[in-house]
Amino acid sequence: GGGMGKASSDLAALKNLGPTSVQWLNEAGLFTRADLEELGAVLAYRIVMHQRPDANLNLLYALHGALTDTHWAELPPAMKARLKQEAAAPLHVCPSYPSLSPYHPVTDLPPFPGFREEAFDFMSALAANNRRDWFKPRKETFDDEVMWPMQCLMADAAREAGRLGLPFTADPKRSIFRLYRDTRFSKNKQPYKTHVGAVFSRSGERNEEGVLYVHFEPGNSFLGAGFWHPEMPLLRAWRSRLAASPADFLAIIRDLEAKGLVPETTDALKRLPRGFEAPDDPKVAEMLRWKSFLVSRTFDDEALQSPAFTEAVVAMMRDTRPLLEYGWSLKPANVS
Repeated sequence: GGGMGKASSDLAALKNLGPTSVQWLNEAGLFTRADLEELGAVLAYRIVMHQRPDANLNLLYALHGALTDTHWAELPPAMKARLKQEAAAPLHVCPSYPSLSPYHPVTDLPPFPGFREEAFDFMSALAANNRRDWFKPRKETFDDEVMWPMQCLMADAAREAGRLGLPFTADPKRSIFRLYRDTRFSKNKQPYKTHVGAVFSRSGERNEEGVLYVHFEPGNSFLGAGFWHPEMPLLRAWRSRLAASPADFLAIIRDLEAKGLVPETTDALKRLPRGFEAPDDPKVAEMLRWKSFLVSRTFDDEALQSPAFTEAVVAMMRDTRPLLEYGWSLKPANVS
């Protein structure tokens, strides 16, 4: 971090921090910008509050502004609301302040507020300006307008799933895919994805087989579910069961189609896999060649602007559960 070789306290040089704020921070053991950056505005504020209960939210806004070089009065309302929410929630244990209680992400985040117009504008602009020098100064907007609502959506739908006994959960921090692309082996050198994706699974881990996927992208948002390129042991078990008793799976497919969900694959073998006889039913013959078993449901931008989108996610969980349970039942859950 910064602050190396500076005077004992360089906090006074930061925007918004007058002598009283600096004194309070010093009392709390914070002397440099680096100290403040390491903890972040919310935790620094919480620590000051332990010793100075008369400190109010303006200090929180001032600290956040100090780190982002923004006058505290100019912070957007969404940012202030988010800071206030984070400051009120039980926190991660901070190693040096074990008295602060642990953080339970699924219970602590507020309900999904809907993505604001700004979220769509940001992702559209990112698609047109896919460069680090464009994104870096605007990361704050991405965090506030895109990541924060996405985390709320994951927590909200996971809570609802738990209440309804649906076998899905999420970790708002770990269940969302990184925006950064790995460009090392790719011809496409653009540093960022132009969508944000996240996963509900039985354990809350992203890399599990059989998941529900949320895709947020202006003009191309959808919910997907199923098994994307399952590993060979599962795929073999799937094909064997499909060949041996096709009626089970065909019943699930009829049920999905009645709900407007048409199963599809990413890609398929050219011919039947080795060891399989051609079945009578051409639909079964086709699916024996599949390498993935997926369904999806598309949504317009307006749907994602509404807090009711949580209900659409839960409905997708309900509708796709038979497909997922078919795959889950083919092998133990803990095989990676």
